[in-house]
Amino acid sequence: MDLYKDTIDEIKKLIEDNEKLFYDQQGDFRIKTKERNKIAFVYEKYGCTVCKVLLQELMEKKEEKSKDIYKELYSKMIEIVDILEKNKNIREGNRGVGGYIIKNLDIIIKIGGSCE
Repeated sequence: MDLYKDTIDEIKKLIEDNEKLFYDQQGDFRIKTKERNKIAFVYEKYGCTVCKVLLQELMEKKEEKSKDIYKELYSKMIEIVDILEKNKNIREGNRGVGGYIIKNLDIIIKIGGSCE
């Protein structure tokens, strides 16, 4: 039994449903590795609430010309944090898995099927 399959499937669906938001016109993931690593670190070390505060802060720091798209994008990232928190295994002591998922959001869309 895969303890994280439903969580990853839900995140994958959210990314697929918002593909134009998560990917730029060149097909690159909009949230770069350095920023995902920072978000993952905060989630792992400090938890859901502080991670949401960070995402809100990042949302407000973006340049005015791209602020709207990033506001929506970081709102979706908050939804991803909420999805992670629904998984009891992540929420109650294995935030490292949640951090790993955040770090690798750019490849989640490429995952094809489960390991069952």
